[in-house]
Amino acid sequence: MTIREGYYSEQIRNKSFEEIQSILGLMQKLVYDTIRDNEPISNEGIANILKKWPHEICPRVLELRKLDLVELLLDSKGKPVKGKGSSGRNVSLWKVKHSITQLELIQ
Repeated sequence: MTIREGYYSEQIRNKSFEEIQSILGLMQKLVYDTIRDNEPISNEGIANILKKWPHEICPRVLELRKLDLVELLLDSKGKPVKGKGSSGRNVSLWKVKHSITQLELIQ
């Protein structure tokens, strides 16, 4: 039986996703999924998509950062990339942090 291209990477992705989902609460899952599907995205952007207030989102992003699942978007010099919020002020942009297993597939 021939294994189609991408099969193994999909299996690793699915396993990683299942492991992540088992440790997250409902709101954490929603925030994580929103970041994953729309990265890079700000707290304000997440709140708009989920129809929540930003103060409901910020603690969940902090929890995801502490779990080492999301990180700031950095430029090539290692400095945070800033976006513009609705107020015109700079905002941090978030992205999903890729696991070691996922990175091994790329190399």
